Amino acid sequence: MAEDNAEKGKLKRVIGTMDIFAVSVATVISGIFFGWNYGLGIAGPFGFLIAILFAFVFYGFILMIMAELGSSLPKTGGAYLYAERAMGGMAGTVTAIFILLTSITGLSSVAMGFASYLHSISGFLNESIIAIISIVIVMILAILNIKFSSKVQLVITSLTIVVIAIFIIISGINNQGSVMYTNPVPIQGGFLGFLMAIPFGMWFFIGCDTTIGLTEELKNPGKSLPRAFLFSILTLLAVALLVWWASIGVMPWEELGAADAPIIVAIWNFAPPIVITLINIASIASLFGTLLGLMLYSSRVLFAVARDGYLPRPFAFLQSKLSSPYISVLVLGIVSIILCFFSNLSRMVSAASGSALGVYIMVGFSVIFLRKKERNLERPFKIKGWLFPLIPILVIAMSLLVFSSYIFSDPVTFYVFVGVAVFSVLYYLLIGKRKKRNTAAISNEE
Repeated sequence: MAEDNAEKGKLKRVIGTMDIFAVSVATVISGIFFGWNYGLGIAGPFGFLIAILFAFVFYGFILMIMAELGSSLPKTGGAYLYAERAMGGMAGTVTAIFILLTSITGLSSVAMGFASYLHSISGFLNESIIAIISIVIVMILAILNIKFSSKVQLVITSLTIVVIAIFIIISGINNQGSVMYTNPVPIQGGFLGFLMAIPFGMWFFIGCDTTIGLTEELKNPGKSLPRAFLFSILTLLAVALLVWWASIGVMPWEELGAADAPIIVAIWNFAPPIVITLINIASIASLFGTLLGLMLYSSRVLFAVARDGYLPRPFAFLQSKLSSPYISVLVLGIVSIILCFFSNLSRMVSAASGSALGVYIMVGFSVIFLRKKERNLERPFKIKGWLFPLIPILVIAMSLLVFSSYIFSDPVTFYVFVGVAVFSVLYYLLIGKRKKRNTAAISNEE
């Protein structure tokens, strides 16, 4: 049976560069199979291409910030830890709640996408049951040893990249460049169309930064983290651009922009049955990889927040033999399952991207404040020269720009985000601050 290891509160350093790379890519790569194509319907093919490139630059900046912060403070908690250390408990609480919102909406949207995808190719399996089973399986994997989970991610990543390469080759052979120019529009909807498409461009990259929550389990984070992030962002960019090109070259972008399973729809008429089967297998595997990556990160954020005293102590309990935050995993899984029944896929994809913006704003401020607050902190990786503070300022500005698009594209979600921010502040003032004092008092007595 599990023991309360919160007193020690330590995770084991057992993973390396390739493990972080695998988890980073596997967490994101399922987005290739669904969700991104809604951006085509909003901005058109070329407007959406610009949105993809914007998202690449945006996440490149974010990963540079994360590499500095993660190598300087290699502890579980990720963006929450950095905000709390740089700006105090209130900032940390706001960041943590946005991380959890991103992870829960991400878990639910991927589970819903997985269920919809599997239902579409089977024709009879119940979507709700599929979503529940997928989350339960991921909960079990997340409770198992992190080293085992990262190896599962590496297998999933390798399989998915191979299958995507097959899709790109076959689509390239059958590519009709003229299809790209069917009803050509430079940017459908103009600047607002581009702005509203960015959250779907982000879908190719969102989650690649979640491995920052695993740095307490990473060997030599000063070297491993920047390398893993560089490999990850370049791999994801290559995949995103090739999939964009291959997809819109074989069918009208208007049809592709409304498809639930864009990759399958794009090659259905000319791909051999074996390729369709391989894509289905890879999509199912990659969706599990994304679910697992999100669960690993978010459960460790809950663990860190509880360890610091802002949440009830049981969230910081570790399973004695496997050293995993099992209660955090169970709670996140249950909440994600419930959320699957109360929203649609398009809104959940949009909500996952939008809530991540709140985290990135706080991360941008964190690196600036921490540079001033702890000038002598050892920083194995550091944003140098004129790039600092330019990069964090750009991250904050770009996040606010994209966030503003929700006023037009999804005002309900926009007001939910504002409400979450207000709730986070109130939670800290009324509950979290008191819990932190109580935890500190207990620690002093011990």
